[in-house]
Amino acid sequence: MSVAPRSAEDVKELFESLRDRVNDFEARLDAFSSWLENTDDRVSELEDENDELRARLDALEARMDVLKDGSSSKDGKVRQIVAGAENNRTGDQAAVVMDAAKIVTVTGVSRRYAYDLIEDLPKQHHWILTRSEARERNSRCAAKVRKQSLSFESTARKTTSR
Repeated sequence: MSVAPRSAEDVKELFESLRDRVNDFEARLDAFSSWLENTDDRVSELEDENDELRARLDALEARMDVLKDGSSSKDGKVRQIVAGAENNRTGDQAAVVMDAAKIVTVTGVSRRYAYDLIEDLPKQHHWILTRSEARERNSRCAAKVRKQSLSFESTARKTTSR
């Protein structure tokens, strides 16, 4: 197949048309590259957010398992109280104070039963301290422990993770 020779004007016109097409293609390629970069950044953000949400969901499911497993029994209440104490722990706190109001909040028991738990649990679990035991153990906690309450030592985590 032979191609007819073109005039200089036709070649110039063809060249300009090709240049316009190349420029248009480069502009589209730049726009696509920019879109792809933004999309990659957004995908990374979404993956990070997804990982964070999965971790939070796992933590919530673990808490729900603690709360569900025998939550109506006294041992279930102890697990709920310990989970609440762990949630209230800040930093390397040696003990966490759980008063009746906090026990009612984490277990859903009546205030009267919360006081019964405060009275009974230190007798049943060596790692739960009464107010006076907590004061004896750590005089710095005495100012914080004003009302009848329980104090959970950090060994509570090891004991309850059976």
